[in-house]
Amino acid sequence: MIFISLYQKVHHNYTKITKTKAITQPIKTFDSHLIVEGNYYYWLDSYSMADFILITGDKAMFNPTFGQAIVTVRPGDLIGTGKEKINQKLVCVDGDEKKVIVPGCPYMTPQYSIPGMGMLSIESLAGNQKAKKTKSGGKPVLLKGASFKAKFQVMVPAQQPSAPSPIPDATPQYSGTGTFITMNIKVKGT
Repeated sequence: MIFISLYQKVHHNYTKITKTKAITQPIKTFDSHLIVEGNYYYWLDSYSMADFILITGDKAMFNPTFGQAIVTVRPGDLIGTGKEKINQKLVCVDGDEKKVIVPGCPYMTPQYSIPGMGMLSIESLAGNQKAKKTKSGGKPVLLKGASFKAKFQVMVPAQQPSAPSPIPDATPQYSGTGTFITMNIKVKGT
């Protein structure tokens, strides 16, 4: 979605006639700021890609590779705390991603081949996963976006086979990535 100011050409001068307009259909651009649509000229104010808003029940899908650790991942459920609803489900807002926790995930590494156990969570969102303009209850809504940074926290260390006793993995946590899958295929935010 592109946000623009609308100008009308009157006697070779441009006169601003509305504050802003959102255009979602294809447009003709003559340079990086001037847009022509019929008899109207638009000046580009800002550009923001719209993306689907996350809602209660959407999934955080974790990639299984966390550095050296290979994790048997399961999806995490998002629970929205926004004020608005999409598909009769509350929208997710800034901070809701911190409540996604997936405990009891087995893992191992090439060195520590006796499986251990840990917990998955979202460490931080990508810049395109938090809306800049669309808010619910005063907080930015969460967007599908690209990949988030994920964290795997070791609860029971994997072990390296050794005699007389196995050697535990000393790494307390591993970093990885993940993406969101949403059931909302209609409503977008920016």
